[in-house]
Amino acid sequence: MIIFAVLISVSIFFDLISQYSHISTSVRKLLLTIVLLAAGVISAFRKGIGTDYQHYIDIFAWSNSPGINRTYEEAGFLAFNRLLYAYGFTARAVFVFTAFLLIFSIYYFTVNIVPEKYWLFFAFMFLAGGTYFSSMNILRQYIGLSFVLIGFVFNLKKRYLFGIAFSMAALAFHRVSAVFFVVYILSWIVKRLKSNQWVIVTYAVALVLLLGGVGPIATLIVKIVPTWRGYVNVVNVSGIDWLAMLKSIIPNILILYSFLRRDSLNSESTFANSTVKNLNDNTLVYVRTGSVIFGALAIAFPGNMVLTRITELFSVFLFAEICHIVKDEPKKTKPLLWFVIVLYYMLLTVVTIFIMHGNGINGYEFSISI
Repeated sequence: MIIFAVLISVSIFFDLISQYSHISTSVRKLLLTIVLLAAGVISAFRKGIGTDYQHYIDIFAWSNSPGINRTYEEAGFLAFNRLLYAYGFTARAVFVFTAFLLIFSIYYFTVNIVPEKYWLFFAFMFLAGGTYFSSMNILRQYIGLSFVLIGFVFNLKKRYLFGIAFSMAALAFHRVSAVFFVVYILSWIVKRLKSNQWVIVTYAVALVLLLGGVGPIATLIVKIVPTWRGYVNVVNVSGIDWLAMLKSIIPNILILYSFLRRDSLNSESTFANSTVKNLNDNTLVYVRTGSVIFGALAIAFPGNMVLTRITELFSVFLFAEICHIVKDEPKKTKPLLWFVIVLYYMLLTVVTIFIMHGNGINGYEFSISI
């Protein structure tokens, strides 16, 4: 666990340098690269870390066994396993390639969407907010997320052919990547509204789902992703995990706080930073829409393993939105807000990972072999 504590601590230290030192864009990119590359190496060459670690080793064997016909995993993921096998790699190569693909997508998303001074703050939240640790467990979903994020940036740059290609690649690795298109659809609607009433409606729907039960929705998702069938039972469909509910409080307070400070999503320029060109002027609309989706889903599906995995797809938007919140905070209160957010995510990591060993993160063993 020490290696993860050191990694997160370094990200905080680099974030302070990024925010309070007069350094160039190149230096910030270097600091971001150091943190994310270290995270990638730790994840790529782990051994036995992750609840589904052994399962993915088994899938590699099954997908390359002539007598076994796998239908649960998507065609893209099976083809990926077979390609690695054809080039002489072992099952561990799956973890290596997946880890570095995710790290690249996070880097690409960060430098294009997040305000420059807060690149390292975003990296810290990616590490301590649960997304990084979850990626060591549900590989297929995070391959899908990686392609989705790359495609998202291409679409914002109006390079739609590449955007569509990466989006289709995401679907080839995990069907649930399709839910990401909700961001595009809802953002299109939001840009045509004159108020933030849609936020109230979204949260109202979330509360209805929380109180009314989400069994039918979970069942529908399982029909789309059959491998999640084992997660659907009375406890995790109809019950409310109050610990998970508590985890959603701070993020939702921050989301609502950001809207209370603005009359509408369209009230200000939405470029992430002046160094990024060709991005759609509505970048921040997508970020805030995605963060609201995350917040609402976190309320609607607390502790539901099937639907929580879908919620995690939108976590990067929450982190990006928080960066914008801190950026826009008055100078006098900005350090306090930053400290509260850092403290929250540090406590979240300590409780869910270091104490409860969430996502099968229990100790760490490094192995270079692939």
